[in-house]
Amino acid sequence: MFSLDNVIVTPHSAALTKDAKERMALHAAMGIDEVLTGKKPSWPVNQPAF
Repeated sequence: MFSLDNVIVTPHSAALTKDAKERMALHAAMGIDEVLTGKKPSWPVNQPAF
């Protein structure tokens, strides 16, 4: 695919907007607050198996 003349390959950049960066920062802060106050994280990266 990289050698085809009719294909242009570009990186994914949807999260590079100002709004997206602000939402990522806000959700990270919300996740930290949830963990530090003993709440279940809304967006866990690794769900522990019990």
